[in-house]
Amino acid sequence: MQHGGNYFSFKHNSIIEPGFNTSKKFLSWGKIKSKKVLPLFNINNLPYKKLYRSNSNKIFVYVTLMKSKRNKSYNNYEKMINEHRLMSSSLDGLKHKDKKNLIIRLHFTDQKFMRNKILKEIFFKKNKYQIDYSTLPIKEVYKKSKLIIHGDDGTGILETLSLNIPSLFLMEDLKLITKSCKKDYLKLKKGKILFFSPNEAGTSYFTDSLILICDHNEHGSLGLIFNRPLEMKLKELFKGMKIDLSSGQAKSADLVKSTVLVAVTIIIAMIAGYYLAPSLGIWGRVIAGLICVVGWYILAQTTNSAFKLDGNVFKAVIAVVIASIVSAAMGAYVWAGIGEMGASAWTIVFPGWAMGDIVASILGLGVLFSLTGEMKKRGLSTY
Repeated sequence: MQHGGNYFSFKHNSIIEPGFNTSKKFLSWGKIKSKKVLPLFNINNLPYKKLYRSNSNKIFVYVTLMKSKRNKSYNNYEKMINEHRLMSSSLDGLKHKDKKNLIIRLHFTDQKFMRNKILKEIFFKKNKYQIDYSTLPIKEVYKKSKLIIHGDDGTGILETLSLNIPSLFLMEDLKLITKSCKKDYLKLKKGKILFFSPNEAGTSYFTDSLILICDHNEHGSLGLIFNRPLEMKLKELFKGMKIDLSSGQAKSADLVKSTVLVAVTIIIAMIAGYYLAPSLGIWGRVIAGLICVVGWYILAQTTNSAFKLDGNVFKAVIAVVIASIVSAAMGAYVWAGIGEMGASAWTIVFPGWAMGDIVASILGLGVLFSLTGEMKKRGLSTY
């Protein structure tokens, strides 16, 4: 059965694996996706089921084992030293009144020479703390603690959390944690139970981070971290950076407004062309075309459409008019000869054809420019 921490969450647990791999059934402290596992509870806490805690201000610190052995597939000695340094720098940042109530609890299996070395060179370098050499019964520790700080993710943090004792633990990083368990550790970080740095305010994000610096100036820096989870939605991030997500995109109100305006423009242009054509001839049709331009101008000014009137638009209008006239002239020429319409092709077919092309093309310009504007934003070719 499980008898401590790091089961199923640690990548290099050579002590635990043989017991699990050689058993037919395995009793665990929690749920694990395995048919051989029978999930129970933290059996170490059975003696403390009824635990009456006092109103003490004591802060107990469970530090990592102090041993010099290098007997793992990773550098466990370096990991131990780094964990002690992380704990020491974290304790240095505490308020003076909290330091007075702080007790460092050492493990009874610590090597004496390593213990003296680490206490002297790391923990007592700036401050002097009370030391408990595991002489105080664990039940008394639980009763008298306002807070328990653990130096790693071992057995201790599992016991105090399950007893509902205010607890937190420190870790250098999650390099040695299995992929399937990392999300659970990140939940603990979000809940302010797991910390990676002494002044935890997100600074651990920059440890072993892959960062692309996008901008750096006198006001600060802006970068993208590629190998850390983002604990907020992009919408919230952009809102905090005062980036308007609606910029360059049509809102539903704009879409309705645009549709109505286009429809009204077409109707007015058709009515104008029908009634003005007999009395004003070609000029009546020109006026109908200009109405389309006015309609698009109103559309550009009253919506967030990417279509804006500028020099390029007017060049496009001139090109549309020339192309429409040439196209209509070619059609009228064919109808005059092959269609045997004679001169009437130039007075009937040509004006109507030209005006129809001009009106349709000018109305299409808004859509065309909106599309090209959006394509440029996305880095696409507009050829």
